[in-house]
Amino acid sequence: MVQLWYLAAPWQGTSLEEVAHIRKSTHYVYIRDYFSAVVSAIPLPYSKPHPEVYLQAAKLLDIEPTHCGAFEDSFHGMVAVKAARMRNIVVPPKDHFTDPRWTLADVKLNTLAELTTKHII
Repeated sequence: MVQLWYLAAPWQGTSLEEVAHIRKSTHYVYIRDYFSAVVSAIPLPYSKPHPEVYLQAAKLLDIEPTHCGAFEDSFHGMVAVKAARMRNIVVPPKDHFTDPRWTLADVKLNTLAELTTKHII
């Protein structure tokens, strides 16, 4: 799952999973209440790397895409975020961490535990 942020305001969950699965997953790990809305790419005409799922998320939050950002762990997702003109923080899988394609991201972290406010702003 991918999280979209707008400074310290509403969070948006986007995914290639069904909306019901996203809601269940976020509820299971006690983070559902932090999300203002959930968007699935499944009913959309285009999937990642097309930016539509991110653009829909920003639209639901009534926020300009250029004022949003997303966490990603896949190349297709990273490209979709960049195509949506959003800030991108990637946490690549360990076995692909050194792949040069990750240089497209604004920030690359080993784990989310490394995340600080300077990465988001």
